Amino acid sequence: KFSQLHFIFVSSLAASKAVSHYGKSKKVAEDKLREFTPKNWSYHIVRPPMVIGPRDPAILDIYKMVKDGVVLFPGLNANEKTYSFINVFDLVAQIKLLIEKPLSHEILDVSYPKSVQFKEIIEGVMKTMNKKAIHLKVPFPLIVMVSKVLAFAQKFINVEARLTPDKIHELKEMSWVSNGEETAESLGYSYQYNLKSSLEMTFKDYQQRHWL
Repeated sequence: KFSQLHFIFVSSLAASKAVSHYGKSKKVAEDKLREFTPKNWSYHIVRPPMVIGPRDPAILDIYKMVKDGVVLFPGLNANEKTYSFINVFDLVAQIKLLIEKPLSHEILDVSYPKSVQFKEIIEGVMKTMNKKAIHLKVPFPLIVMVSKVLAFAQKFINVEARLTPDKIHELKEMSWVSNGEETAESLGYSYQYNLKSSLEMTFKDYQQRHWL
């Protein structure tokens, strides 16, 4: 059973590889949690993959590219890149169950049972928006150069850019996949949102907020 004090740390799948500063910071946080958590506390580390849902600023970039008619693929082999994902409401639901139900594993992967390729995400967004877009594969040397230019520009002007030299390390990886079926089964949870429904609800939210 859980002790009276139970801590749930929402980490990231990025901590499993720790190839970027973000992933390394999550891994360090996990290690510190193990080191400093009081002995009379219990805890779990939850590692979600790509989270899709309302108000998500990251996948908004894909919707904007589809709206503009040109989608940039990171790398010449971007079509084959594979990702796990989870809808934000499925993530929250499992965290709530985890508060009430003890599991034996310290690190818990949470992800929709079926992983997807990057091209499937793009095709899903295009279908959701009822738009077509040109797919343009961008060589990594060019992406690296652009990220460095943006990083330099941020020193002088207020430029919001999620593409950073450090982010390149994550983009180069061909697979960001986890297996969340064991966690879901242990919690007795059935996923409510697949890729299609997640993209549709996200698009609807963007429209309501006038982000597109």
